Amino acid sequence: MNAMSQAAYAEPGYLVYLRDNKTLVAQPFDRRSYVLSGEPHPLSDDVLYLPQVLLAVFSVSGGEMLVTQTGKSASLSQLTWFHRSGKPTGTIGTPESYFNVRLSPDGRRVVVDQTDLSGRGGDIWIHDPARGARTRLTFDASSNVTPMWSPDGKQILFSSNRNRSWGTLYLKNADGSGPEEEVASTGEDTTLANVWDWSPDGKSILFEKKNELWSVSPPDRVVKPLMQAKWTVRNAQVSPDGRWMAYTSNETGTMEIYVSAFPGGNGKWQVSSGGGQEPRWRKDGKELFYLSVDGKMMAAPVKLGSSFEAGAPVALFQTHRRQPVSLPEVFSYDVSGDGQRFLILSKVDEANVAPIAITLNWAGEKER
Repeated sequence: MNAMSQAAYAEPGYLVYLRDNKTLVAQPFDRRSYVLSGEPHPLSDDVLYLPQVLLAVFSVSGGEMLVTQTGKSASLSQLTWFHRSGKPTGTIGTPESYFNVRLSPDGRRVVVDQTDLSGRGGDIWIHDPARGARTRLTFDASSNVTPMWSPDGKQILFSSNRNRSWGTLYLKNADGSGPEEEVASTGEDTTLANVWDWSPDGKSILFEKKNELWSVSPPDRVVKPLMQAKWTVRNAQVSPDGRWMAYTSNETGTMEIYVSAFPGGNGKWQVSSGGGQEPRWRKDGKELFYLSVDGKMMAAPVKLGSSFEAGAPVALFQTHRRQPVSLPEVFSYDVSGDGQRFLILSKVDEANVAPIAITLNWAGEKER
């Protein structure tokens, strides 16, 4: 039988499906016996396919109308550098299905997870722009996502759905040596455990569990809750001095940026207004960056110490990010240590691509 990603039954007696993740075909199908017969008839080789969610964008109405979304770039992005003025200053690599970009502590390397175009899994890759090289870090058939550098830049932490559980965190040496090591597990088959951050002192790893904020200490591997509430808490980031934590929460009905003391969570300050996501600290702790609802890069001046102070956020520039389509897509940008450059997973636009293609009487054409 042909490998199919997605299928739709259509009168008169056809099953329409994406074959081998690239070709939309129609094949005679008996829905009483659930048996395919004959040969598949190609309908299109230009159907938008999203490998990370195994979705081909098409719809069929009987044998009269077939509607397809064309193009191939919805899952593609380009690692692009921007100055804080919004001017692009360079790229890394070629357009690929990149997700979750993070700069190394020294700013010289980049780690991402990348979806296999077959849709069968994803792996962690490390880019070294100075050498023009990239290195694959994981090789199993599962999906490995949300990679995070250790504070010293020597190891990569990531989440994986191996063993049929999304709630397991693994650690591997960034140079690829040695085996992967299990760090923590939520013990639940369906729980998503996105990795959020690793505290500067190396003592706390922050991750997601059922939309809550949890932590694990690498030395003793004890998993414990940090913030449990009725609302969603995401993308927690520890400040450079280790005393504060920025995060997003929808407690008001809209995702906003908040700061609380770390690790106790005492006190709370709202930094954004009108919506915000993906907070990032400047390395010297003088600014907190985030994305507005409409995709603008925002910067708020902050003062750290025994107390926290934040000034009014200002918009730096409009981003053109590829929109996420799956839950493990949580880091669409990172910022250089001095706060002057931003590495963004920017959307790849295709020229001269019709957004929608309509084929009439497609079944009649196949029967001739």
